[in-house]
Amino acid sequence: MARLNLEKRNLTQREEREARRRQALRQAIIQAAERLLIRSGYAALTMDDVAREAEISKATVYHYFRSKGDLVLELFVYYFEKFYRNIFRIRSEAKSAKEKLKEVITYFLRVSREKETISRVLMVDKFFLKKMRILAGETNRSSKREKDLLAEIKKQREKIIEEASRIIEEGMARGEFRSIDKLLATRLIEALLQGLVHSRFWNPSRFSLEKETEILLEFILLGIGQKNEEVKGACP
Repeated sequence: MARLNLEKRNLTQREEREARRRQALRQAIIQAAERLLIRSGYAALTMDDVAREAEISKATVYHYFRSKGDLVLELFVYYFEKFYRNIFRIRSEAKSAKEKLKEVITYFLRVSREKETISRVLMVDKFFLKKMRILAGETNRSSKREKDLLAEIKKQREKIIEEASRIIEEGMARGEFRSIDKLLATRLIEALLQGLVHSRFWNPSRFSLEKETEILLEFILLGIGQKNEEVKGACP
């Protein structure tokens, strides 16, 4: 019996090591694709390039990802999951709702600057947008896996919206924000942030990240803040 238990334990340990190895390899492929996207964009990305960048065989890349679309969508799932974790962390901090909102805005704008090419792919890359239209159901040319990944991206995005809306809800409960529809307010803030990022593609920002955050936060607080409160400098 003792020998049987030892064999089972050794098998479990081997399985765990193998699972970690596979996860590390999968992550290495995703990170290689990210670097290539940043350098060249979606249209120029090939699975051969990903294999060379990750220093593995092309067959290994295809073992984990069936197509370029599959791989890039998996990358965006990773981005949205990471974004959600950070929004959750910010909301859980012992700060005022205004301070949390400022931190969310700063995080979004910083990531969009650091990963500008990735933002371009999501917002304006015509090849990727065509792929997204296909996945949205305009044709039947997408695989089930790609549709599942798109559904996961949508799910993560809604989780982000819901988590951010709780910051608005906290602000209303504490009297920092006036009574408004929290989800509508959150979606409008999201639209403002996306619009600002989109405008940078054509007109590079002349402001620092800190100044850009300050201007945007002041603009938002003029809409959701209490009417009798001084907005400027309200969030140190």
